[in-house]
Amino acid sequence: ATLASPRIWLLFTDAQGREDWAKVTRDDGGVQWVDYDQTNQRGDRIWENFTDAQGREDWANITMDDGSRNTYDYDQKRSQAWSRVESRFDASGREDEANMFFDDGRHRRTDYDQDGSQYWNRVEQDFDVFGRETITNMFQDDGGRTLVDYGVTPGYRVVSRYNAQGYLILKEA
Repeated sequence: ATLASPRIWLLFTDAQGREDWAKVTRDDGGVQWVDYDQTNQRGDRIWENFTDAQGREDWANITMDDGSRNTYDYDQKRSQAWSRVESRFDASGREDEANMFFDDGRHRRTDYDQDGSQYWNRVEQDFDVFGRETITNMFQDDGGRTLVDYGVTPGYRVVSRYNAQGYLILKEA
């Protein structure tokens, strides 16, 4: 990632001349770190993150040895309904999974079928503040959708199926 207005640039290389880490401090006090794993001991190749002038992490990007990537985005300014979003991308850059953590303690997990091996292309699951699944929304390859509402009562479940046009075709409790 390119940063505007670098004030201080530190670069450390190892004995073989390979870049080990870099630290860029911006005029506004924000700091970007890039750390490389030359010895292959961590399971990742590159670890990048950015913190603001108060030291709060804004984002992190971790490139794994297999080419996949994990990203973390934090809502430092509390301007969003979420506090953190974690995403995983495969080596081809396709998003595999995302987790959104809301300010009120809820959590949403989204799973993507990048290789088309499932009958669905995306599944969204919502969890309450206690980690209980409340909603599952499954988007099928044919354009249909299945919604499972777990409600607040243990054992309660309503399954609704919609066709590609969005019409309810089946509802079972």
